[in-house]
Amino acid sequence: MKYIVFYVLAVFFSLSSHAQGHRNDIVGKWLNDQENAHIEIYEKNGVFFGKIVWVDAPEDLSDTGRRSTEGIMGMDIISDLVYAEGLWEHGTLYLPKKDREVNCEASLSEDKKVLTLKISKLWYTNSIKWTRL
Repeated sequence: MKYIVFYVLAVFFSLSSHAQGHRNDIVGKWLNDQENAHIEIYEKNGVFFGKIVWVDAPEDLSDTGRRSTEGIMGMDIISDLVYAEGLWEHGTLYLPKKDREVNCEASLSEDKKVLTLKISKLWYTNSIKWTRL
């Protein structure tokens, strides 16, 4: 009987650690689709965020003039992504160039090198792809 309980617990913990691994696969640095910024995705209290850590030409990200270079660097542009069954969902993505927030959901390619962000606002939907650095 002890062996059965031990076996069940071992299987349970191995499955939960396996699921935890998939959950954090999104963490790391990514090159955006326009190849002019690096975004670092990180986890905080079970929720995922992404901040700008490098910008090639800050003026390319901020046509509105509302944000300076310093304001963009370190800024969270991805907020509140929650992992659920292979997707990170219910988040928002800030688009500095348009000074607008859109709804965001993310998925990874099988090789974990391409992050696809599905963004939407009202009836508009688009997908963008970021590359892992």
